[in-house]
Amino acid sequence: SDPGDWGLRDAFCAHVAGVGAFLGADAAEGLILPCIGQALVDTEPLVIARALSSLASLVELRLLSRDALVDLCGGARSKVSAAPLLLHPSPSVRRGAASLFAAAALAMPESADAEALVLEPILAPFLSVPLGPLAPYLTRDKSGLPELILSCLRPHLSLEFYREHLHSGFEDVGAVGRDTAEAL
Repeated sequence: SDPGDWGLRDAFCAHVAGVGAFLGADAAEGLILPCIGQALVDTEPLVIARALSSLASLVELRLLSRDALVDLCGGARSKVSAAPLLLHPSPSVRRGAASLFAAAALAMPESADAEALVLEPILAPFLSVPLGPLAPYLTRDKSGLPELILSCLRPHLSLEFYREHLHSGFEDVGAVGRDTAEAL
């Protein structure tokens, strides 16, 4: 793909969730998820934010398995993780990442799974304060979970720091996020 044609990548991310809904869960997880995963390491924040929105849509449509959700958020087997994007310099990317985490938590069959598999272990390195009791957000006030996540995050990275570490030879953005969170 042409690195200068971010508009095409943005358009792809804008419409790919609908394709996933049409094709079903197997295609969404096997074909579409890897393509959107590439967009998470794009250089254009608008593309990254759109990719996060598409991923949240796939999650809300229940087109991804529990294992795929955990990996996408930054589980141990993950090659590309959305978690470091919680500290991205762009507010729209941070908001998209928080919305994805909220959608993933709400998609878990049990609130205990949401806390034990997604919210606690994966988000912890990126938080300045603990999330606190999540039961109300996972049962009644679902719309408040992205804002809660955003309010608990460490300060975002500078654009210079982000670009330096993204393009300095790291093979996966998850390693950058884990290293960055440890350095903060």
